[in-house]
Amino acid sequence: MSELFETKGINLKSKPDGASETDGIDSAIEYIFKRSGSLLKFGPLAVGFLIFLIYFCQNNFFPSFDIFSLTSLLLAAFVIGLAAYLVLVFGIAAPGFFWFDTFVKDSRVNEELEYSGTWRSSRRNNENLRILGRVYFFLPLLFCNLFFLWVATTRYVDDDLKAVVSFIVLVFVCLAAAAELRKIYELGFGSIAKYVMTTFFSIFLSSVVNIVVVLIILKAHAETADESVQILIAVGGTVGLACVFFVSAIAGLTNYKYTIFFSALFAILLSVIAGAWAVLPENIIRILGIGNYPASEVVLNEGACKDMASVLKELVSDDCVINDAKIIWSLGETYRIEMSGDVSQKVISLPSSSVGAILVLPTE
Repeated sequence: MSELFETKGINLKSKPDGASETDGIDSAIEYIFKRSGSLLKFGPLAVGFLIFLIYFCQNNFFPSFDIFSLTSLLLAAFVIGLAAYLVLVFGIAAPGFFWFDTFVKDSRVNEELEYSGTWRSSRRNNENLRILGRVYFFLPLLFCNLFFLWVATTRYVDDDLKAVVSFIVLVFVCLAAAAELRKIYELGFGSIAKYVMTTFFSIFLSSVVNIVVVLIILKAHAETADESVQILIAVGGTVGLACVFFVSAIAGLTNYKYTIFFSALFAILLSVIAGAWAVLPENIIRILGIGNYPASEVVLNEGACKDMASVLKELVSDDCVINDAKIIWSLGETYRIEMSGDVSQKVISLPSSSVGAILVLPTE
């Protein structure tokens, strides 16, 4: 009778605290998939138009063109922006997911861990996996990325030796963590070797992502700040990114979709912090070749040459050429050109029929 009561009592217990959070994430993911049809139908054109709109607002210029006739351009802008975003999502998800999927979930490693009393004592709610990831993934990754940052900014290490020193320290940290892992969990040589290789690759990949993101943030928000402020931002960004790598990996212990979900959210947050929406549109416009590129020469037609020469004599040569101009927009009925003079910069809008040719030197 007591056994029956205990069994029923178990059924009457409330859900664990993390269950509601998991259900909430599942509901959000399910909602996104339900709306995927509408997102795929209207999202690309909307995002593409938003990229163009941001660029036009940045330059206080809005050309007259038929949006529907430029569908391919809007889709191209969306694809380029999406590719950049997916690269960031991959960079966030890959280090931790690769470490847990390749090392922790390996059948041989799991079999050896089962013999460890330390491992069996903390198996509730994946607590053993969290401890393993926190001590042998997060801490080495955080230490190495902070060390790489110090090596890159310090004057105590010669520039020619910085890469060598960083490599040696990375190998040493991996071997030291592997030695402690072997001592505590009594893993075999094969599992330890797999840990060293997996940790080395994960930390190397995370360091690349960390350097790129930190440089983008510094360029966007602290390019003219003092060196101490830049270092403080770089350290804070490095610590924050290490936490992001770890959280996105831990979230995927139950299912990989949680890693994708959190990595996508973190990528959106990082893109906002890094000011990507201020930089990405102008880069996309330049990649498409329709604006935001330098021109060594802009050749004007005879009629436009006379009008321009009477107003801007110092900027238009006798041969009806504008030298060293920046093409803000070169599509449709109106071109937008920025000209640099001896004293100030001038921005003009010209009918496309007034421009005979634009000479662009190839980038090296």
